[in-house]
Amino acid sequence: MRVTSFIFSVLFIIQVQAQNMTDGLLALDCEKYERARNIFTQITEKEPANGLAFYYLGQAYIQLLKPEMARETFQKGIVADTINPANYAGAGQMMLEEGKVAEAKQQFEKALSFSRTKDGRYKDVNAIRFVADAMISAENNKFNNDAVTH
Repeated sequence: MRVTSFIFSVLFIIQVQAQNMTDGLLALDCEKYERARNIFTQITEKEPANGLAFYYLGQAYIQLLKPEMARETFQKGIVADTINPANYAGAGQMMLEEGKVAEAKQQFEKALSFSRTKDGRYKDVNAIRFVADAMISAENNKFNNDAVTH
């Protein structure tokens, strides 16, 4: 009986600690930003090349009103996964927040470039979504019309 109880306790602890992207996204969606930050921090430590985890960690920092940490996290995400558009969009969002419109636009264009084909079409809508979310979410939004029409 004790052995069975011990095994279930160990399995429960392992399950609680084994946080994944879905758990983090759910925490963000439910506005549990500290929990999301903890989950995405664990993921980035375990998977340092997971650019998407850095992006969502940066989004959690934005919601926690820690823009410096968000900016730093997006830069780490760019280094970790240089072809993932999410962190370029996040960096652009931070630049837009600072009123650096030209620099933000460069980051957005870089993010979009990863999914644009030679004839100008987009093969991956995720890049568009990340950029549009960044444009719409920025407090100092100079691109609202662009986000809607892009």
